[in-house]
Amino acid sequence: MYRFKIKTLFGLLIISNLLFLTGCDKDKTQSPKEQLHPVITTFLELIKKNEITDAYYLTHPKFQKASSLSDFHRLAKFYKLTKITSYQFDQITIKKQTGKMIGSLIYQDDSEIPITFGFGEDVKKFKVLHLDLDLKSYFENNGMVLPNRNELKSLVSKTFKKFHSSCRRGSMKDFYKTISSVWKDQMETYELDDIYSQIMISSFVKHSFKEFKVKLDPISGMNNSGILICTGSIHSDLSISFEFQYYFEDGQFKPLSINVRLLK
Repeated sequence: MYRFKIKTLFGLLIISNLLFLTGCDKDKTQSPKEQLHPVITTFLELIKKNEITDAYYLTHPKFQKASSLSDFHRLAKFYKLTKITSYQFDQITIKKQTGKMIGSLIYQDDSEIPITFGFGEDVKKFKVLHLDLDLKSYFENNGMVLPNRNELKSLVSKTFKKFHSSCRRGSMKDFYKTISSVWKDQMETYELDDIYSQIMISSFVKHSFKEFKVKLDPISGMNNSGILICTGSIHSDLSISFEFQYYFEDGQFKPLSINVRLLK
């Protein structure tokens, strides 16, 4: 799962707004829901309106120690958080100076991603301390079945052939059509050309790879975040090492990132 934490506190101009937006005082007479629900409601409503930066600065100062504003924007884009329409929380608890909310984010297509929010106190106010989105459960609920070893090799072979073909043409245009929307959201076709410019002028493109053998590392498989990661090597007259990452989308695994390195 992805966990993000925050760095510095953004000074808001109006104190009354700060009190409302960042949470409520730890009132012993209030239930956990009454204390935490206003915090998360404001946070998620800002994200729904694409006010990602404002939402970021409402979270706990510790969040930013390990994650920048850019990281938070990437997280929002990766999980398409601006496309959520509603949310629900089934478990809400507070223990001393920390809190937890477990529930789901509901998207425009009625799909749901399980999510857990952690809260911490800052100046006697609860703020979002971390958030974990369970992509694996989300994908499984939408028909994902983990590939077996042979299916992983076939997936890698298909990706490699398309990638190598585009490299030989000197353009990632065709390969770009096959990648996940998450990757497409991060860059344009010409940016892929820039990333792989060196390998497109290396001995990699001089070799046909009409026949090759894929060797997968034993660790290849799905990580806790729901991303399928395949590492290993490809062997022909020329050998390379690779790491391919995949995102489950439209009922299939689509490339999320590609890294290859020529082996001597």
